[in-house]
Amino acid sequence: MTALNHIGSYAKIRAVTLVEVLVSAVLLSLILAGLTGVATACRSNTKSQQETAAASYGVEQAFEELHGAGWSTITDANSLRTLLANMDTRRLNELRSPRMTVTVAAYPPLSPQPSPVVVERSPDGACNIVSSGAAFSLRTMLAVRVDVRLSWVSANQSMPRYREVSTVISLSGLLK
Repeated sequence: MTALNHIGSYAKIRAVTLVEVLVSAVLLSLILAGLTGVATACRSNTKSQQETAAASYGVEQAFEELHGAGWSTITDANSLRTLLANMDTRRLNELRSPRMTVTVAAYPPLSPQPSPVVVERSPDGACNIVSSGAAFSLRTMLAVRVDVRLSWVSANQSMPRYREVSTVISLSGLLK
């Protein structure tokens, strides 16, 4: 009798068909593909935010050094180039091809507008004077506008990105 009950219980077991196994495998692979896409997007977004934070820090660091350097340094192209060359740029190493440009122009703008002092720090660390503003001395001004622009190539999509900040610095300090 026991043998019959044992055999009868096998009849109640439902077998898994090949179609059900294939449907389950397809559903599982779709779910895993979706999760992989989400993980990739999160990783890309995190890298982008890290780049933005490093660039913001680099621009703010440049402003701090410019503000602390003194009037004669920020209004002279050669002194500005030396300051930019000696700047601590360790955080900028997180960026691909970082290029920093500092522009110092007369404020309020004059008519005709004299050429500004423009100094650029290339990705290899070399600093070049793009424009020395030789036709006009910024040292005679009571205030100058300072623009710091940091550009780099995004590691995610190889797109150009930039961070730019401007302020007005007077002969006696930072204007608010």
